[in-house]
Amino acid sequence: CLSAVDTAIGRLLSELGAAGVREDTLVALTSDNGPEHRGRHSWGSSGGLRGAKGYVYEGGIRVPLFLQWPAFTRGQSATVQTPVHLWDLLPTLVEAAGVPLDADTRGELDGV
Repeated sequence: CLSAVDTAIGRLLSELGAAGVREDTLVALTSDNGPEHRGRHSWGSSGGLRGAKGYVYEGGIRVPLFLQWPAFTRGQSATVQTPVHLWDLLPTLVEAAGVPLDADTRGELDGV
């Protein structure tokens, strides 16, 4: 349930702060597909999008992604409506971590 996630993220952020690494830590929160609908039971909402978990419609594959990295964002925020697949994040995260990629690998990855 959402309140349990909120509590857990709050604890995580507190622990990172206590360890002195909060500012330099990227925290990501996402999901693994849309809501679950089975028979008479339903868990979650697709927010009006068609489909649910197990379907290829937007309601089954579109999920939120929240990223927080205080040292990088410096108090700024943005909302991006462009659909992104999680594998699109790989080159962005690799670059942010300062890991060099060879030209062949870089050419295969475009990032967001």
